[in-house]
Amino acid sequence: MLASFVRFAPLASWVMVAPDGAPPQFQFAPPVAIAAENGVIDHGKAWGHAGPCLFDVDGDGLRDLVVGDFSGTFTLYRNVGSERERKFARGVALQAGGEEAKVPVY
Repeated sequence: MLASFVRFAPLASWVMVAPDGAPPQFQFAPPVAIAAENGVIDHGKAWGHAGPCLFDVDGDGLRDLVVGDFSGTFTLYRNVGSERERKFARGVALQAGGEEAKVPVY
């Protein structure tokens, strides 16, 4: 069984691996920082509660990284690599209907 988890500030991922049929005692691989072309992705302490999502935003067949955070906005990191070897471009504000996508926070 293979599952992956992501944490933020700075953005990192863990991969949890256990053989099929093994009891639920998992071992985490060391975290690996996730970077975009301008450095490690870090939404900072001020915008905690960041939530990642991999989704093909631009329809090119590659899943892009979208990060929403406590500011109520979303940052889009386009995948300019491949599905196997993701490489993320510099983050830009996610747009919806020609304006910056935003959700109300409290």
